[in-house]
Amino acid sequence: MQPAEQNFEHYARNRITVALYSLTVTMVMPSRMESMAHEHIAPELRDLAVPVDSLQQDPKNLRLHNKRSIKSVAGSLERFGQRIPIVTRNGIVIAGNARLAAAIQLGWSHIACVSADNDDDMTARLFAITDNRTSDLSEFDMSGLASVLATLKDENLDLDSLGWDDKELAKILDLDPLDDDDNSASQKDMEYIFKLVITCDDEDHQAALFERLRGEGLKCQMLMS
Repeated sequence: MQPAEQNFEHYARNRITVALYSLTVTMVMPSRMESMAHEHIAPELRDLAVPVDSLQQDPKNLRLHNKRSIKSVAGSLERFGQRIPIVTRNGIVIAGNARLAAAIQLGWSHIACVSADNDDDMTARLFAITDNRTSDLSEFDMSGLASVLATLKDENLDLDSLGWDDKELAKILDLDPLDDDDNSASQKDMEYIFKLVITCDDEDHQAALFERLRGEGLKCQMLMS
């Protein structure tokens, strides 16, 4: 065999080897890509993962989310991953709209969700409102919260994903926002919210009083107990 023919045969074999190797690499890539797409989702929820672009925000969502809210949720998802599934009905999110918006902001391709396709319109709407409202009915044990946050701060842990800004954290921790080393902010520097509860005779009386006080520029909230 002539040298030129030998060189060509050697070149051809190398090209075939490279082609086969490339084909093998290409064949294993999809599973790796799928794994990467799901790695931010808790292992127990990965079977519930669906493409983000297959879902829609609820156009009738009554819970309004500002940029700070979405940023806070995104920070939580980025730090801890998804540990709670969102709830959808026919591809529309009825619980977890902020998490979907945050996932899109983070560039996620998949998110875990539970389907409630069997709900009728009224059941889905009631669930969405209940899911949002029930979280409003609880409150923090502020002294316990301050103790836990102080411990986390002493450990130099990042508190940004908790949802409070620096000034709010300082108030909870009873610190001077201008000096983190000062642990005794004076009472005169603290901000208070004073509330007055008025017992009304009935719903009509409540509504009339609410409109009158609001008309006087007072911040009011209607409650029922």
